[in-house]
Amino acid sequence: MAEGGGIAKTFWKKYEKQECAFLRFSPFSVSVAAGNLHLQSFHKYICMDLHFLQSFVQAYRIIEDWVIDEVNKKLIRELKECLQKMIQKYRETNLDIWGFKQLPEISGIDLTTDKYLDLLFSTAFGKVEGNHLKDKHGQVPAYTLAVIAPFMRLYVYLAQHILPLTELYPNNTSDHIYKKWLLYYSSQRVQDIAESTEQALNKISASSKNYDLKMIEKLYHQAMKLLVGFFAVQSISQPTVVPLYRVQDVNKRQLAIFSNFSLTRPGIKDRSSLKYLKTEFHDRTSEYYRELKHYIETITASDPAISKFDYDGLCIALKQVTEFKKKTTEKMEESGVMKDLSLDNIQNAIPKPPLFDDWREFFQKTVKAKCPSIQLSVISHFSFGDMIRNAFPSDLEALNVHSDELEYTEDSVTTGKIVKAESPFDKFEDFPEVLKVYIGATVEDLLCLVQADIGIVLGSKILILRKVAERFGVSFIPLLNGVVKNQMELGDWKPKSGILYTVDSFAEIQAFIFGL
Repeated sequence: MAEGGGIAKTFWKKYEKQECAFLRFSPFSVSVAAGNLHLQSFHKYICMDLHFLQSFVQAYRIIEDWVIDEVNKKLIRELKECLQKMIQKYRETNLDIWGFKQLPEISGIDLTTDKYLDLLFSTAFGKVEGNHLKDKHGQVPAYTLAVIAPFMRLYVYLAQHILPLTELYPNNTSDHIYKKWLLYYSSQRVQDIAESTEQALNKISASSKNYDLKMIEKLYHQAMKLLVGFFAVQSISQPTVVPLYRVQDVNKRQLAIFSNFSLTRPGIKDRSSLKYLKTEFHDRTSEYYRELKHYIETITASDPAISKFDYDGLCIALKQVTEFKKKTTEKMEESGVMKDLSLDNIQNAIPKPPLFDDWREFFQKTVKAKCPSIQLSVISHFSFGDMIRNAFPSDLEALNVHSDELEYTEDSVTTGKIVKAESPFDKFEDFPEVLKVYIGATVEDLLCLVQADIGIVLGSKILILRKVAERFGVSFIPLLNGVVKNQMELGDWKPKSGILYTVDSFAEIQAFIFGL
């Protein structure tokens, strides 16, 4: 089960991508990175931070008595003493840097923090999921360390990811009020504490049975989610640009979210399921991609990339891509490949592919929000509407679909004609107050991406899109960088700016738009 670095590293790698996006895109983290978090909000955070550290010291005192092995007992004692020194230094440093006359009292503990501390002390006292543990000497120390271990690792992670963003600060970076705090938590000293805690978890759980390891992982993940939640619920007194959904709701501005259909589910590997379309459907699309590849090689090789965004030039270049698509569709119509097919045959021939988990979670959260100011759309450049709708479970059927549609007779049999889809942004031309977010990854998405207020490019395999975009002066920056810069300026997102934002997962997009 454990990879190199033991179970602690295994658990961290397993859940980092899923959970840490919400840590990075929390209003607290974004405001700290932007250097404009109000000091009062940070004071409250510092108090809770110290409260966590003091709670860990108490938990170590409790589980030290449960440990029989002297070597392991020494490990726990060293961790406890290390935290005590950290608390003392932290008090002295922060009293000096943040201008405390004395540390203010904690005015209240939010529900998420309360749940975490309850998990910590219940586990330390030998109670997990309402049941008293039988093997307190073996299980309690390992289980408790599983609850503590994510804490320091999350702090190191946050500081290391936020610290480089202080370089976006408009003046001298030494003026950034929170840079010293970020430097402290990204320091080798704090990294060593995180490593020591993980090594203690690895060592003490080394002899654990399989069912214990499953519980250790469950507790680790539960603790990690609660700690990320702690940052998400930090009280922020000034305006923030995240989560976008709440900001837009406050401004009473409609939010339109578009996603390329190909990003929603794994591709169909077994093309035998498409035999009902004859081989011509596959041949025509393959021909399109061959022509597209040749065309892209031509336009990217003809002239060097430019530094200034050339929107008109990009539009002209992509018009040819549209012509390739139009020609392919016309050939499909002429061949009759889409003729005399019943809707049932189409749905039965293409099995319902599983949606990617993070995509499903993102859109289910959108549906659950039940906000009339949010429009959801799925865009497809080649799949037909019925194919797309067949891919979605019933709770996502309310999504708008932008794709070519097959024409049917009164008997629900295809005529062979294909009704061309209009551009997803055509209907928004007269409604500039709508904020448009487009999520894509292909060259066909490029024009929509640059026209959107926020164009988000998902994934690392976007070489062709990037080559074409950069040829016309489009620049790519990580979405978090864009969010932090926007937080510094508290400005509006700008369409046709020539800037596209990159992410590695839908979790980042969900964190940006909805938060936790």
